[in-house]
Amino acid sequence: MDPLKVRQLFEDRGRNSGRIDAVMDASASPEAQRSNVYREYVSRKAVLRAVRPESHERILDYGCGTGRMTLAVAAFCREAVGVDISESMLAQARTWGAERKLSNVCFARPEEIQGSFQKIFTFWVLAHHADDDLKTAFEQFHALTVAGGKLFVLEQVRASPQTFREVHIQRSPGAYPDAGAAAGFRLVRDAPVFPCLRTAWACGRGRTGPGVLSGYSSASNERP
Repeated sequence: MDPLKVRQLFEDRGRNSGRIDAVMDASASPEAQRSNVYREYVSRKAVLRAVRPESHERILDYGCGTGRMTLAVAAFCREAVGVDISESMLAQARTWGAERKLSNVCFARPEEIQGSFQKIFTFWVLAHHADDDLKTAFEQFHALTVAGGKLFVLEQVRASPQTFREVHIQRSPGAYPDAGAAAGFRLVRDAPVFPCLRTAWACGRGRTGPGVLSGYSSASNERP
């Protein structure tokens, strides 16, 4: 994994996102835009179904990108905070947040996070972290969650880990539960995310249930 290549990839995607809500494919081609409409719909449904935001909660979207999931969650919680390393992505997120006139959402860089959260979620982000950075991220998640708080990890996994173009790694199903356990979380749920794909894990602070071999993982970790 090359962190500089990862950062550049998402800076480029942020600049190219335009009116495309989902930047998993930031191409402006008609095919990509049609695909993104579907991706956006199933992604939003998956996040809301997993996180289940409530009106009293302060929620962190780690690796928020252009803020599309942050804004979806903000409609249901007390405050939603989106953080990302890409300035171009954050700029687009702030623009969309201002357009929607939401007063309970803000966007910042990871080092600017303040306070604690009832829930933290990360959607297809940790696959762009090298192993050492993954360990650091889970430790930060643990420090930022209140007692009894939950962490939700939605990620791609595969039986045989594979790295793509030095910017994306699909880890084994057990990689994220193990990282959560090492940071002090307890795994409380393991469930599919997208109905058309198999998934890996749902997180909480202890571990119950196996990971699945491939697809997206939903992790709901609970902090004791």
